Amino acid sequence: MNVRHTLRQLSVVALSAALCMAPMHAAMAGSSTGNLNIQAEIANDCVITAATWDLGGYDPVNANLVNPLQVASTIGLICTLSAAVAVTVTQGAHPTGASSDAVPARRMAGTLHAGNLLPYNLYSDNAYSQIWQGPTGTGISYTGTGVAGTINIYASIPGGTNLPADTYTDLVVVTCNY
Repeated sequence: MNVRHTLRQLSVVALSAALCMAPMHAAMAGSSTGNLNIQAEIANDCVITAATWDLGGYDPVNANLVNPLQVASTIGLICTLSAAVAVTVTQGAHPTGASSDAVPARRMAGTLHAGNLLPYNLYSDNAYSQIWQGPTGTGISYTGTGVAGTINIYASIPGGTNLPADTYTDLVVVTCNY
């Protein structure tokens, strides 16, 4: 083999190796920066946990002949932290003809005798003086905490409502407006 040819091959190999090992800085001689804004939105939201509320026994002949049946309970809420919420309750499925969202007149219907209607109402205070308004009313104010909370609800069936023995029911819808 020719020595000159071999030296030329070795020179090419050495030059190639040197180029591969040389830093690439010369090809990347500059840099620039920019800002990337990251964004997420948290919307107000609420989850309502309400179930069947059994008001217990109503006795129109003795215990509730004069005195109303009054029962307290709670509605569970989980709302976004600091959300300003107005909680409303509909008039129910059997309101009187004079009922309105501002002044609801709720009634429960008998399950055996649907024509029998037991009047009641829902209140926001334990004095039973503030009727819980419907969806177009102002509702009850609640501020979200981001964790499970409750809001008090009170029900009252007026004394002296004489109806046949039956199970009386109604369905109201609880709404959180934020």
